[in-house]
Amino acid sequence: MGLAADLLPTVLDSSHIGFAVWDHRLRYQAINETLASMHGVPLDAHLGKTLRDILGPVAAQIEPQLEHVLATGENTYSELSAKLPNKTETGHWTARYFPVKDTSGRVRQVGAAIIDLTERKKLELSLFGLSRKLLFVDAALGTSMHELCRLIPGPTQMTERFSQLANVVKRCVSEMVALSELPNSPLRRITPKILSEYKVRLSSNDSESLRNRNNSPASGLSKRQSEIFYLLVTGKVNKEVADTLGISVRTVEVHRARLMLKLGIHSMRELVFYAVRNNIVEP
Repeated sequence: MGLAADLLPTVLDSSHIGFAVWDHRLRYQAINETLASMHGVPLDAHLGKTLRDILGPVAAQIEPQLEHVLATGENTYSELSAKLPNKTETGHWTARYFPVKDTSGRVRQVGAAIIDLTERKKLELSLFGLSRKLLFVDAALGTSMHELCRLIPGPTQMTERFSQLANVVKRCVSEMVALSELPNSPLRRITPKILSEYKVRLSSNDSESLRNRNNSPASGLSKRQSEIFYLLVTGKVNKEVADTLGISVRTVEVHRARLMLKLGIHSMRELVFYAVRNNIVEP
């Protein structure tokens, strides 16, 4: 118990990381309150008990890790998802197992530092559901917008408001895609498939629009004006257009004014409706 006692001042104070120490028979020699709470078992009830006494069948997933550390003196790392005997729902943890050695370097005990990921997993699942719903709404609004523009040609108060709503949702989707690409983003782990499908759809739409542009009613525009036209009606602001094309914001503004003059259009709303009605972009 001496080795475990030497660790206690450090490990027992943590309120975020669970710590435990076991002997060669995998009996608890020390544990902090954080890990005891994760198990749903009082701290004192752990001491002297085996891992299997406390965790039941779940111990079978952890014992090989502890035995490996005791036999080799090597650190190991694992993730675990299981329903513990005293818990009502499945929990998720990440654990690092390490040897506790005596002064001669002999492995006498094995310790673990454990982080509870259960709440993070719940958040990830919620974000997953939210992202799927957002993509569904985006697709549904696109279909509805296309049909609305077909039935009601030209801008009206109703179609303008609908267009505003569709643009807000599209911006939310774009922000979600951007968040998914940040390091350590939960969205990076949970939505790669649906986000990749969405990006493929956007890329496909871009390619199709570029192929059809010379046949569109806007074919009288210059190559640069056509590029700016397309980026504007897909929701990008002047700064984003400038960054995408590697030109100045002022250049974007000049081309924007000229292309709108050529098309006889006086506002961005009219420009978006023009693009939708002529199948240059999908809403």
